[in-house]
Amino acid sequence: MPHERFVRIAVDAPLLNALTYKTTEDWPAGTSVIVPLGRRKAKAVILGEGVNSSEFEIKSIESLNKDRPLLPQKFLSWMEWVADYYVHPVGLVTSLAFPALKTKTSNRKSKKSDILKSIEILPRPTLTDEQASCVKSILSGSGFQPHLLHGVTGSGKTEVYLQLLEDTIARGKRGLVLVPEIALTPQLIQRFASRFGDQIAVIHSHLTDRERTTQWWSMVDNEKKILIGARSALFCPIDDLGIIIIDEEHEPSYKQDEKLKYNARDAAIVLAKNYDIPIILGSATPSLESWQNTLSGRYKLHSMFSRVGDRKLPSVEVVDLRKLKEKKIEGLHDLPYWLSPTLFAEIQNTLEKNEQVALFLNRRGIAQTVLCSECGYIYRCPNCAISLTQHGRKNLVCHYCDYNAQLGHVCESCKEGEPKALGLGTEQLEEDMRKLFPDKKIARADRD
Repeated sequence: MPHERFVRIAVDAPLLNALTYKTTEDWPAGTSVIVPLGRRKAKAVILGEGVNSSEFEIKSIESLNKDRPLLPQKFLSWMEWVADYYVHPVGLVTSLAFPALKTKTSNRKSKKSDILKSIEILPRPTLTDEQASCVKSILSGSGFQPHLLHGVTGSGKTEVYLQLLEDTIARGKRGLVLVPEIALTPQLIQRFASRFGDQIAVIHSHLTDRERTTQWWSMVDNEKKILIGARSALFCPIDDLGIIIIDEEHEPSYKQDEKLKYNARDAAIVLAKNYDIPIILGSATPSLESWQNTLSGRYKLHSMFSRVGDRKLPSVEVVDLRKLKEKKIEGLHDLPYWLSPTLFAEIQNTLEKNEQVALFLNRRGIAQTVLCSECGYIYRCPNCAISLTQHGRKNLVCHYCDYNAQLGHVCESCKEGEPKALGLGTEQLEEDMRKLFPDKKIARADRD
């Protein structure tokens, strides 16, 4: 008679902890199964050996889930850590390791991906002295080690990544490259493809479910050597992972603030530790926590201060608007408060040369704060207790929960004062520019 064993199961349901089931099969940890859960059947993953409890009736595993491959043990233990550290149901975490669609092997291999268009393999460029030094220093180590690659814009961090990946593939391993969602442009993907051809897979939110599923299987079936993606690509199981690269590691888009709330950069460091492999954090402006980790010796610092080809960095001039308020500049009294005469002149000169101008502002709307000029009352979101942003003439919006309200002519608190808008947003900036340059084409690009 087959021996009965008890196993811990991560069930695809909002249950914080694993459940115990019994089976006579010798399925290893990482196997996907179907289990009874209440009156329904649920997908699940075996986490490891469990303990029989006489307090409850232990149900049996229903069947093997043949649509899902075996998860690597190191990857599985990492997902348990993610569930515990970020306090999220372990079954919902393990469900992220699988694609949205079921795909049978026969159909999968016959389907070609449209992610990569025409690929032209380009020769490897000669490294600068700083690039060569960074590559040599990183490759001289072994096992788990976080490396902070601090290089100014244009110093060639991507080429360092490419050469590290070349070495990884030569050692029979594969690589994972995470980039911010905004950086997943066709140009970046083509840059990697021009070096590695069709050895790369790509996963990000702009792909269809079918495309993501196809790309996922190409990595799981070991057809591709390098996975490039946004934070969700971290959950693709790669059994022979040899290196992890986090480009623009300071970017806030690595943090997810819905459902599983996690930081992909930090979680990737733990994944690298589980696999005992190096992880590269690249940035021209490292996050404060990563910089502190280099000062404390936890991360190794590699710096590149020169741009490739000794190209000069763009000139930057900081204008102190406080000092300008003390000066009377003839003929420019109609400028908005945020626009200095220096910037105004540069915009004019650029437009006269039939060139384009880009103005960056990290605030949406007309203004970030609306307050009463009499009593000082600030219009806040009743749900989030943050100040409401004014959009248009009368619309107040909470950028956290989308709460909306209409702005009246008098203060809703004292019923006497007049609400005043404070601060600057992209809508106000656009409006001001249209007044200053009425004959020019002006476009605003933001989430609205």
